[in-house]
Amino acid sequence: MNEQHNVNEEKEKFPLEEIKQGLKSKGFQYVMPVGNGSDGRVVQAKKFDEKEKIEYAIKILLDTMNDEKAKYRKRELYALKANKDSHQNIVKYYEYWNTSLNKRQFLFIQMELCRLNLEAFVYKNEMGNAEIIKAQGPPRFYQHAFPQLLKGLYFIHETMGWVHRDLHPSNILIANPNPQRISDIVVKIADFGRAREIRSIFDASASLTDASKLEKLSTEVGNKLFRAPELNTQDYDYKVDLYSAGIVLYFLSCYLEDKEQWKNEIKAFRNGERRSEDLFHQDDKHLVSLIQSLLQEKEKRPTAEEALKTANKLGETKEPVESQILVESKKPVEYTNTGSRAPQVFVKKDGETAAYRFPRKEYTLSSLKAEVEKCTGVKAESQLLRQSTTMPEAKLVNIIPDEIFQNIFDSASIGGKPIHINVSDSTYTVNREEKRFRVKKEGELVWKRCSTKDYTLSSLQAGIESCIGVKAKSQLISQQTSIGLTAINSDSDVQSLFTSPSNEKGQPICVIVSDSNRKEKKFRVKKEGELDWNRCSTKYDTLSSLQAEIQNCINIKPELQVLKQQTTIYGKDREIGITSDGDVKSIFEAGDLVDIIVSKKLSPNKLPANLGNREANNFLLTKIDNLWDSELCSIEDDTLSSLKAKIESCTGVKAHLQILYQETTINKRPCRIAITCDDYVKKMFKAAEKVDIILSQNQLPQSELMFFIKKAGEAALERCLIKTDALNLSSLKEAIESCIEVKTDSQVLCYKTVLSGEIQEINIKSDQLVQCMFLESTEPIVVTVSQKNDASLDMYQ
Repeated sequence: MNEQHNVNEEKEKFPLEEIKQGLKSKGFQYVMPVGNGSDGRVVQAKKFDEKEKIEYAIKILLDTMNDEKAKYRKRELYALKANKDSHQNIVKYYEYWNTSLNKRQFLFIQMELCRLNLEAFVYKNEMGNAEIIKAQGPPRFYQHAFPQLLKGLYFIHETMGWVHRDLHPSNILIANPNPQRISDIVVKIADFGRAREIRSIFDASASLTDASKLEKLSTEVGNKLFRAPELNTQDYDYKVDLYSAGIVLYFLSCYLEDKEQWKNEIKAFRNGERRSEDLFHQDDKHLVSLIQSLLQEKEKRPTAEEALKTANKLGETKEPVESQILVESKKPVEYTNTGSRAPQVFVKKDGETAAYRFPRKEYTLSSLKAEVEKCTGVKAESQLLRQSTTMPEAKLVNIIPDEIFQNIFDSASIGGKPIHINVSDSTYTVNREEKRFRVKKEGELVWKRCSTKDYTLSSLQAGIESCIGVKAKSQLISQQTSIGLTAINSDSDVQSLFTSPSNEKGQPICVIVSDSNRKEKKFRVKKEGELDWNRCSTKYDTLSSLQAEIQNCINIKPELQVLKQQTTIYGKDREIGITSDGDVKSIFEAGDLVDIIVSKKLSPNKLPANLGNREANNFLLTKIDNLWDSELCSIEDDTLSSLKAKIESCTGVKAHLQILYQETTINKRPCRIAITCDDYVKKMFKAAEKVDIILSQNQLPQSELMFFIKKAGEAALERCLIKTDALNLSSLKEAIESCIEVKTDSQVLCYKTVLSGEIQEINIKSDQLVQCMFLESTEPIVVTVSQKNDASLDMYQ
């Protein structure tokens, strides 16, 4: 069953209005959807009468006694009740209730709110997204998270007497969705829809792996990728959870930039095709041995208690581990739809961002070069081809002899992975490959990407001048490393900068530049409400440089600073806001002594009763992931576009990704109302004395966007992907051709959208329509494909 069908089916089973009614009957207010569990929906809700902003996760299940899944619903409820001691690594249960809505029975289960599962957290966190896998610690990510998972399993097995049977990253939650340090991460096991009590079926004297003592159990339970082999039989025990945990440990310790690669990666891992060097941290013998032991046959597999003893040693030893297989090679695990086929090949020209996607077919190196020449114009004899790998240290591997390319092509065919190739022209690139580094002005916070064409000081200075505007002749250049700053004054210093083995492995080269001809700008600064001034100075008249120096003087972080210049205009004292580089430049150009007052951004417990000055349309802006830190903003034009533009300038969240709500009170009950049009913006500022706006961000994937396609007159949907850096009509047609083999020049495309309150079908004819469709739609995108010779085209004539 495809994903679009699942979305529609969930909406039909769990209508939003019925959910809200069921929540209201117990004093809860619906906030937003969280996700789907094994057999139901999960929403975020809060109590009407609670003064504090405590919110919960409510799981909603259809409570019928006649379907096959009824036993699983009962078991989930019993499992949550069995966690009466509220173990810190298991999601906390509060209460449940049954409600009859529209002649149907629903079961509502109130649990603690955890907004992100493990998979989502790894690819969206405050510590560099998937880069968290690479963290050296202490502690390392797997070193901190995995023992918590085992503690939760130990409680489930030994105290509750249950087996989970569906352990995988989507059913493992992160209690705090925005931890700032790895040591703050709390892991919780959730979704007991496939769990069952198992203790009572074991004889006290029997081994846990003695099949003759086991009651016949259900087979093929849980996620297929993470399922222990014995779950295909009726003879298994607690240790099926340890097998799944072993695959989770591999997920925690193997770096993949794109999460879409994980399905094929786990298949290869289970089939014995991965070795210890595929782990990012290759110096932890306990990590390797623990993965190996958890993926053994059940008789040799450790219990949760035994595995925890090894897990507590993770990260202790840091020495090279001899190359070895992680999973003992067996007969390949069978999955549906696994027929091998030619891999997808992407080719990108050096210096460009767009990649060319080639048709799926068998290639030799010579035939590939011919295709590359057609697309890029680089002559076959001048091509330098390099494979872009997804290994921990993302490398470019030269492709020279035909047999090397054939090995790459064959391996990709087996693993189902795409091949990414960079092409450059040897005519222009011999000894001219750019050396990349990061650069910033002294005293500023923001780094910029830069490059130099060779190892000379003059080339480095030219690159820096083009990036940050400091003239080459006045540059004072230093390299920043973990041990301090090292001056760069000659060609040999530049060569050492890029080639020295002492450079920190895997770390970017960072260069700080000061301007020898730049005079320092002096100013006085104090915190609002204090009497004493602090003398301070900055070399650059930019806002980031000013904020960095103020942080050094009075220890207020730049993101919390609200700056105002205290001055006199026409004999009256005035305070003028400082919000941009232009403001900073103008106050220093005046030549007088500059006095700056700094206050912190407003928080909800310090809000003014009346924001005043309604002509300026003041509002208080709060991000949904940080409800206790708000910012006072204002706009002059009460339109939605003006509001979004202001919020983008304040938060950096692009306007097309913003989801806005007004937090208000109706009939003495707090609620959030979506802000979707100019009329509502005008009414909001006109009616409310104090406007509170909540900002949520619609996440845009970094590499690819998913959409669905169907042929005109057919009901079947097929999933397809398009690169985010190629949102244009030609790329859309190429993606569709690769999925359903309708030639690009014969495709007629359309999609349905809502305009002026009515559903309309739009013919996709331009790049602008493609971009609007992907960047502004909040619903799954379905593109209908017709061919120019179809009778169905009459409607477009």
